[in-house]
Amino acid sequence: MDLAVTIIKVIISISFGVFGLGKVLNLPNLTVMMTQTFERFGLSKQLMQLTGLGEIAGVALLWVPVFDNSDRLGGALLAVIAGLASVYHLKHKDKPEDFMPALMMAALAAFVAVFT
Repeated sequence: MDLAVTIIKVIISISFGVFGLGKVLNLPNLTVMMTQTFERFGLSKQLMQLTGLGEIAGVALLWVPVFDNSDRLGGALLAVIAGLASVYHLKHKDKPEDFMPALMMAALAAFVAVFT
């Protein structure tokens, strides 16, 4: 089980890390679609950047032992962020291919939060 959790932590760290940095630094190649999605949902660019900071903080908590079970908190934080993204996609009646990545990332992050 430890190996599976570690592999999942690496996968979600890369994904949330890259897209979190993209949101915070407003990297055009990474954020065009995300910016359009946030605007379509009626959310501000500042909230997108705050979401990116939350993703970076979650990834950091997965790997840096700030306190006991900080990796569980990191997984839970990432699961909440991705879960809320899924809710917004569903609320706006997006197609499954639009919300499934967020839903899968929420499930993987929740797995880490529970089984770490």
